[in-house]
Formats: sequence, C-alpha cells, structure tokens
Amino acid sequence: MRQMTAARRLNTKLFDLARLTALIDGVFAVALTLLILDLKLPPESGDLPRALVQMVPGFLIYLFAFASVSGYWILHHSTFRHLRHGDGRVVVLSLVNLLFITLFPVVASIVGAHP
Repeated sequence: MRQMTAARRLNTKLFDLARLTALIDGVFAVALTLLILDLKLPPESGDLPRALVQMVPGFLIYLFAFASVSGYWILHHSTFRHLRHGDGRVVVLSLVNLLFITLFPVVASIVGAHP
C-alpha cells in the first residue's frame, strides 16, 4: 500500500473550522492591539494642544492600519460563514493570510517612524 505524504493527508482531512476561526480571531485581535502601541504622547512640553497636533500623523497611520486589518477580518469572517468544514488547503491559506496580517503593526511602525 502506498504511503500518503503529510501534505496529501493534510489536504484530504476535514477540519472543524471552530478552532481555526478562534485562532484567526485571536491573531486579528492581537494585530489590532499592537497597532495602538506605537501611538505615544510626545515628551511633556507643557503645551498639550501642540503635543496632540504632533500626534495627528501617527493617529492617521493607526486609523488607516486599523481600518485595513478590520476590513480583512470582515472579509475573512464573511468567507468562513459559508464554509462548514475545511481541508488542509483552507488551513494553509488562512495561516498565510495571518502571516501578512501580523506584518501590519510592523509596517505601520516603519511608516510612522519614516513618514
């Protein structure tokens, strides 16, 4: 009898999507939380309005990144709503998607440091 490769077994096994959805939701939540960590008040200068104005570019970057990650979560959620089970391809594609989602806080930090 021919042995199945690990990749072939992964592609033919059906997975309950509840655990995958929980992982996806958790990664999205962490990515959204990490976005806010780069938004810091400038050093105390005694002039709060001016300090808040200096924060506007960082806040706009945060809003754009938050909206982008949220949009991807909504898209992912609406796609998974139509699935009952997933095979290995669904798992792998979801993990690749999460790979790029977790890059959003890094990219937002880079853009904020070098506007």
